[in-house]
Amino acid sequence: MASEEIIKILQSLGFTNYEIKILLELYAHGPSQADELAKFADIPLARSYDALDNLKRKDFVSVSQGRPRVYAAESPQEAVSSLIQKEKLRHNEQINSFSDIASSFLDHAQRLYFEKHTLINPKELLSQFSSLKEAEVSTREMVQSAKKSIDIFTHVFNWFDDIEDELIAATKRGCRVRVILKDEQSNINLAKLKSLGIDFKLIDKERVKTRGTIVDESKVIFVIWATRGVEGEKRIFRPQFSYNEGIVEVFSHFFEFLWRSN
Repeated sequence: MASEEIIKILQSLGFTNYEIKILLELYAHGPSQADELAKFADIPLARSYDALDNLKRKDFVSVSQGRPRVYAAESPQEAVSSLIQKEKLRHNEQINSFSDIASSFLDHAQRLYFEKHTLINPKELLSQFSSLKEAEVSTREMVQSAKKSIDIFTHVFNWFDDIEDELIAATKRGCRVRVILKDEQSNINLAKLKSLGIDFKLIDKERVKTRGTIVDESKVIFVIWATRGVEGEKRIFRPQFSYNEGIVEVFSHFFEFLWRSN
């Protein structure tokens, strides 16, 4: 008869009384059929099958393919290792789920906290766009509303054709338009920019890790490039928008520094 200590340990690991009885009988008698184990453990045959199925799922028991089926206890070392691994996976899934829920809470709670405790509305600092396309649409609208100046810092101005009409209209109403481009620009006719009254500067492409548009030194849309991916491709964060004076000032000073340093 098994010691009370082993029974308590198995109970603490989540095993039912029927599972414990069947497992201990397998340890004591070796490979056996279900009806034999039911007699050894003095339990109903149906309970014996249920317990054996559960023990098999837990990797504590194996079953032969032929008939009558013969059940055998797995090595305790291998069974416990499997049990520990399954528990780790289960807890990892629970932790990941918990972390996702907590992160969702944080997204909502941070806004409420900062707004009431620091008198800062996070949306007054930064807002995120869901995609580059949405950022392009908002950039066009921002350019259309420009009254004094438009400063664009970009890598490849491949969206010039999409915004050409808006830039022409801006220059006609007296807006100063400046564009900083990488020094190997080939997707745009620089002479055309000049003919439209748009000033431009060519700089070393490695010096600028951000792309964006500043309008009237009062609002900015920008994208910050992250590190290169494992396959050498660049990854980007979501495009951001801000009309916060401090943030816009940082980008304006950054633009002026690049503009004057060439």
